[in-house]
Amino acid sequence: MFYRDSSFGLTLCVFWGLCRFTTAQTVQSIVWKVPDGTLPDLSQQFTTGNTLPLSWNAWNLDQYVNATKNLVDLWVTSFDYSLNAFSQRIARNLNLTTAGNFAWTIEVPDTNLAISAKYVLRFKEAASSFEIDSGELSSPGFIILRAGIPTTSTSNTRTSSASISSSPVSSSFSSSSLPSPTPSTLAETPVSQQTLGSGGMTTGAKAGIGLGVSLGFLALCGLAYIFFFKRKGIKHSGPAETSQSVEADYKKYGAPATPAELAGLSQGPLELEASREPGGHK
Repeated sequence: MFYRDSSFGLTLCVFWGLCRFTTAQTVQSIVWKVPDGTLPDLSQQFTTGNTLPLSWNAWNLDQYVNATKNLVDLWVTSFDYSLNAFSQRIARNLNLTTAGNFAWTIEVPDTNLAISAKYVLRFKEAASSFEIDSGELSSPGFIILRAGIPTTSTSNTRTSSASISSSPVSSSFSSSSLPSPTPSTLAETPVSQQTLGSGGMTTGAKAGIGLGVSLGFLALCGLAYIFFFKRKGIKHSGPAETSQSVEADYKKYGAPATPAELAGLSQGPLELEASREPGGHK
């Protein structure tokens, strides 16, 4: 008989504990809209300096917080209060029997963020100071990051950008002309190894094209120079070759006839004509 009573009591305690745990989890999903009460603890991230539009549904029960008779204050506290005893009241004298909202600018000191990044919102009955042991309606726990620190989703992208910028530089550039990257530059502006120009070509491609054009121009100038001076040499050597050919003809065929000899030859017909004149008279 005693064994049966003990088993029944143990079962009742376990059932009551499960019901209380389920009810606590359900309260977060029912009350809280922002932060999202349906998400598990520490699955949401926010940043200091940003404004978070808190929003909640009405709570018309006296469980945890007797909202039907008392006004409540809204606090932001550390998730592990024993580790990081931080509490900050962000709204006073709220009526939870009606739905509400509040624009909260996140301001958590860096000294507390250095200890822990886990925080939670708590509705507590209005009081002059925060009491950790009093009744409350809490939100899901969340992460608060300092401004300027990338979240997990963007840190991998920035790390890969930093590794690209530290790769070897093309041989067409002098290493002394490139500034050494600083951590702030890598974090804010990932730099690519080769910057694309407005036309879509890389700087290396443009340099190659410019070098090719320069070499082609020099080659054309060289060809023009050779062609011009070759023709000039031919013109100067023409008369010399002519005089040499005349001299060769002179040696081969003898000296040319002089003008006097040419004149004597031309007098032959005149003598013939003179000898024919007396015959005409006959």
